[in-house]
Amino acid sequence: MSDNPSKKKNIVLIGMPCSGKSSVAKIIAETTNMKLTDIDNIIEIKLNMSISEIFSTYGEKFFREREEEVIKGISNQTGLVVATGGGAV
Repeated sequence: MSDNPSKKKNIVLIGMPCSGKSSVAKIIAETTNMKLTDIDNIIEIKLNMSISEIFSTYGEKFFREREEEVIKGISNQTGLVVATGGGAV
């Protein structure tokens, strides 16, 4: 695999909630020297709330809309290891 992030494809992890996507993504990112991108973490930082707080305050529809925005926002980037949320698919 090339060391140039602009020539790397993304690795996207999907799966059930609490299946270890974030943990595995971290290991893959460290091993491949790619940038780790955790969708849930980005949303929590943007809204300054935990995922559970977002769900209880705004509901699932609001959260899924934010999730879609973040995924679209990173979709043109390369060289990422992406850990999606359990419901992203």
